[in-house]
Amino acid sequence: MSDISRRKLVVIVTRKLLGSTTLILGLALLAGRASGFVREVLIARELGLSAQADIAVILLTLPDLFVNILLAGGLTAALVPRLSVLSSSARSKLFWQSTVFAAAVFTIIALIVGAAPDSVLALIAPGYVGALDEQARFLFAVVCIAIPFTALSGISTALLNSQGRFFLAGTGTLIFNVIVIGGVVIGSSRGQTLVWLACAIAMGAFVRYGSQLLGIIDKVEFRIGRALYFDRRLGASFTYALIATSATLLVPVLMRSLATLLGSGSLAGFSYATKIVELPIGILITTFGTVALPRLSRMVDAADTGAAVAFYNRSCAKATGLAIAIAIPAIIVSRTIVGLVLGEDSFSAADLNLISELVRIGLIGLPLVAVSSMATAALNAQGRQNLLLKRTALSAMFLPFLVVPGLVLDDIRLLMVALVAFQAILAFSLWKLVKQKKFEHEKIV
Repeated sequence: MSDISRRKLVVIVTRKLLGSTTLILGLALLAGRASGFVREVLIARELGLSAQADIAVILLTLPDLFVNILLAGGLTAALVPRLSVLSSSARSKLFWQSTVFAAAVFTIIALIVGAAPDSVLALIAPGYVGALDEQARFLFAVVCIAIPFTALSGISTALLNSQGRFFLAGTGTLIFNVIVIGGVVIGSSRGQTLVWLACAIAMGAFVRYGSQLLGIIDKVEFRIGRALYFDRRLGASFTYALIATSATLLVPVLMRSLATLLGSGSLAGFSYATKIVELPIGILITTFGTVALPRLSRMVDAADTGAAVAFYNRSCAKATGLAIAIAIPAIIVSRTIVGLVLGEDSFSAADLNLISELVRIGLIGLPLVAVSSMATAALNAQGRQNLLLKRTALSAMFLPFLVVPGLVLDDIRLLMVALVAFQAILAFSLWKLVKQKKFEHEKIV
């Protein structure tokens, strides 16, 4: 077989594998996101747009925030490229090193957050700073138990993704949400929805990590003690990626937090809308970036620039096209979607109309998220987390100006417009950066 024929065969096989892994991960994420939808629907129908609904959102925001930053952000961006190219022995060493480090650091963070909830509320719900009663504060502390287990799940997820085991990694969200759903159902029947919700969040994080650990424990060598060392390059990559990812993922949280300044129930309404918009993002759009990251990492490591560029362009076009195909019809029937999801009888017509308007605005950002997701994967694969951080920080500088109209005019819809505007600025900035660098082999860390 000639070299040209071999290359064509490799390309065909790669495309088929990409399609199958994308489908597998998509199915896993579909189950996870669908269960998350059920979770949100149950809470929405039980609590509506009320102060209790706002507290439920606050309780769920903390673990959700750490899940997005750690599982889908900093840890994945830093660990997956390294784990994808290491030998089995070195991979095991790095896995256990990261596990011990994450357990220590995030246990301390959980203790600090649980002891001083107002410091976190100032970020995720400024309208409730100093307004939580003793029970709500206790429940907030219970939820903090989920923080270290979420961090550990981030380590195990990175290992699974680096080995192409996307389904097992993706089912973690399903396990967590099923347990939370059970807590909400039991709590509703006993008139203690918030209490059972908080306990289920903590239990769900623990079981999620346990299930992933059981799935990988026989795949890694147990190396600890002298095997532990501080990898400066990985530490720098993780720091850059974590800050950049945090800046991006904190923006929707910031918008929701600002909504608390617009009256009781505004936080819940904004949260319901963003959850509906995030469903296709989590299931399909960002899947392309998740699947592409380990593949691009290996191409960059092998200095196969041409293949990396072609693979990136193809994946980016598919992700963006899919986002547009989803956004247009969803915008048209957004009112119907909101009514079906949240329930026509659980909200007033005015509330449903407002949420559907927020959903329509948010859906405009789907193609922008697709571009950002693929560009982020490309930059992480090249080890350019520092440049990713700089561009993200530069884009975030526009936020104070973007949110002013919504706060001044007391209009929650303008806060959603600000979110989409930020997504546009970030997408253009990252896309341009990837085009400039062209998958050069030199890694900047």
